[in-house]
Amino acid sequence: MPGVVSRYRSLRWRSSTNTAWMWATATPFSTGRKKRLAVVASCRAIRSNLEGVCRYFSALGPDYAIEVDELLSLAESQADETAQDVSQVEVQRTLWNALEFCACGAQEVAMFRGFRDALTLLDSTTNPPILFATSVTNRFKLCGPFREVFGNPFWPVTFDPAWLTSTVVSLAQSMYESRDFSAMPILADALQDAGCDNDDILDHCRDEKQVHVRGCWVVDAILGKE
Repeated sequence: MPGVVSRYRSLRWRSSTNTAWMWATATPFSTGRKKRLAVVASCRAIRSNLEGVCRYFSALGPDYAIEVDELLSLAESQADETAQDVSQVEVQRTLWNALEFCACGAQEVAMFRGFRDALTLLDSTTNPPILFATSVTNRFKLCGPFREVFGNPFWPVTFDPAWLTSTVVSLAQSMYESRDFSAMPILADALQDAGCDNDDILDHCRDEKQVHVRGCWVVDAILGKE
């Protein structure tokens, strides 16, 4: 059972809007896959920032034209180490072109440093996604994705193998593959039918305000993904 300190940190995690602290806390114990999916989820949460960057580079010509959805799809594929199709290879090439452009004689220009930071987030997991979330509103938007992907590092949940019925696993797999997580409340019902009585799990599945994405800590636990 977690002690008093862990309980305090757990409560802080659940209510925190300090994204730098949340990232620094969760990532040392997270896999590269988890960090990348947290970055993707963060980019979706503050999509307008990335759209502005992509519009700028698209105006430079076809060698730099990038679509936000294509970038996010590429990053997700890299997270799961799935083979890239021809279109994704082209997106990767264009991303590298844009990063090279930022690095060529433009380092002293703050705008290009910001562009580089934004694009680098989807090419690696070395930088936290707070780099281009400059406003208080944007930082607040990242808290949900962090809690969605990392769960609560101070209050770990153990899944009983008995809960992983064929219905539970099938629901989780279907949502993961389709990226449609509208069945999360149904997953909660299936888990409860299987004997799950953990409020953290059930509440997460039924939270109407939570945006669920690939990397969801509940779905990942069911599917054995790290």
